Amino acid sequence: THIEIACSERGYHLLLSSPRYVNGALDEHYMQLLSSGYLDGLIIHDENVNFSLLEPALEFGIPAVVIGNREHPYFVNGDDYLGGALQAEHLLQLGHRHIGVIGLPDNSHYAARLRLRGVMDVASRMGVSTETFYRRDGDFTSESGLAAARYLLTHHPEITALLVNNDRMAIGALQAARQMGLRVPQDISIIGFDNLPQSADTTPPLTTIDQSVELWGEAAVAMLLRVRQGEQPVSRMMDTRLVIRETTSAPRTGGLR
Repeated sequence: THIEIACSERGYHLLLSSPRYVNGALDEHYMQLLSSGYLDGLIIHDENVNFSLLEPALEFGIPAVVIGNREHPYFVNGDDYLGGALQAEHLLQLGHRHIGVIGLPDNSHYAARLRLRGVMDVASRMGVSTETFYRRDGDFTSESGLAAARYLLTHHPEITALLVNNDRMAIGALQAARQMGLRVPQDISIIGFDNLPQSADTTPPLTTIDQSVELWGEAAVAMLLRVRQGEQPVSRMMDTRLVIRETTSAPRTGGLR
């Protein structure tokens, strides 16, 4: 939506496409679109961008910008490492030491790996052992967050906080806590990541990490037009900050439920 608005304000039309691979090759419709001369530029939104999408675009002289991956020369992204660090710092400063971490498989999302690296590095800098950090992976859906939270809280009842890789899984974790009769944040603290609009409307409202996502579309379009004009703009790392709401607090005395 933000990309569409930014394009419209500059007199451009937005075309959405989801290229597929057929027998290991990009589908012919995508290649025909690239060769048609219709496109002024590409904005690719993918945390694990497959650079085979970019190579043919560059061959046809189509400028490109990537949202969500810092490995491309021109990118717009949040500081995922800092976000993970802020999550961990917040919980550790509150006094939590037995923490359930709901992440993603290591071979999946680049951004998720950065977030977890930030978590672990902050714990190390603060002199906190991660032996009492218990991890269970999800898939970015609320259902997977619910399942991961139930597993962690069942197998490690000493956990006093859940550090979750995105808001959707955190919303699932909130549901799991309710199903298990746990009060948030009195019995279990939960922190998410992304500051989705619905995260302010959960019960209680979710503490999370904000990356100014509403500004990404404007930044990406502005950068793409500069690339198209032959400039070499500086890639944008958007502001990343902690948003404290009502799902986190100090653990109960003794740290055990």
